[in-house]
Amino acid sequence: MSLELTPDGTEAYRILRWAQEDPPGRAAEAQRHMADLARPLLHRESQAQALAEVQDAGSMLARLAGTV
Repeated sequence: MSLELTPDGTEAYRILRWAQEDPPGRAAEAQRHMADLARPLLHRESQAQALAEVQDAGSMLARLAGTV
């Protein structure tokens, strides 16, 4: 089974992969980018899948950054 991500979900996982290359140096900036990506999705009911994908990647990023 293959999971096809929304464009926003794809971008969220790109941000996560980028942060994983240098967690101490990139985590804070990646979290800002992730928040910027998620913010407009919070107010669009039609974007529920994209928001869930961004939230999943954001949760992994928070663990990577040590903020959870």
